[in-house]
Amino acid sequence: MSLRRFEIHFDEEKVKQYGKYTVEQLYAMLDTLMEHRSIDKLSEGVYQVRNESEKYEEVFAAFLMILPRTEWFISCADKWLYYYDEGSEDCLEEHQKFLEHENGKE
Repeated sequence: MSLRRFEIHFDEEKVKQYGKYTVEQLYAMLDTLMEHRSIDKLSEGVYQVRNESEKYEEVFAAFLMILPRTEWFISCADKWLYYYDEGSEDCLEEHQKFLEHENGKE
């Protein structure tokens, strides 16, 4: 059985500084995004793909690409972990490395 799970946390101060949403609204937006793609909410900010979904890897890969492109997510998230069978990955850290590489700061 494969395990694919996201853990996401929003920072209250970052959300206030961003000024467009509340923390509750951000979690509600995530809930809606995940629900429409066969991803179950396990607890606040924790989501796991349904194993019966044939394309669960593609679903999670899409979120790894989509979420960083949303201004509200990157501006307000302070934790974004991706758990898989072999371990976990800090997606915010990886996104920062990607941006640094893109901007020539290797």
